[in-house]
Amino acid sequence: MTRIRAWIGCGVLLALVTIPEIVNLKADILSTPFGTLHVIAGLLLIYPAFIAPGRAFRALRWKTEGEELHFHRGVLTRIETIVPFRRVQHVDVTQSALQRSFHVTSLVLHTAGTIDHSVVVPGLSRETAEAIRDEVRAVIAREADDR
Repeated sequence: MTRIRAWIGCGVLLALVTIPEIVNLKADILSTPFGTLHVIAGLLLIYPAFIAPGRAFRALRWKTEGEELHFHRGVLTRIETIVPFRRVQHVDVTQSALQRSFHVTSLVLHTAGTIDHSVVVPGLSRETAEAIRDEVRAVIAREADDR
């Protein structure tokens, strides 16, 4: 999903480079052949289109441990988020049109009162997302019964 979004963004940027290319072709401002800016932009977009999405995806890790979700992400800056299930207010299983075409979903855990009030775990199978959701709901129900 990340790679496809990156390709769409790069496609838009390459399309926008066409405007200065056409202006340069008509006015001959830079004295460069048509396509030079496309080649430069294409070379600059290799990393964000082809390398970065794979690295970001490989950096995603999650696991449920006891009554907590441990979520790791980040390539340059590593971020570890631990979400205690008893602090979750509600859980969403979301699926965009693009995710539907690849048969994946995202799990969203909403918590109270923090800067990062929701944690999104992308790229899960629907069954896995629903299993985690049900586990979280069981912990929430158990906590409510104990009160």
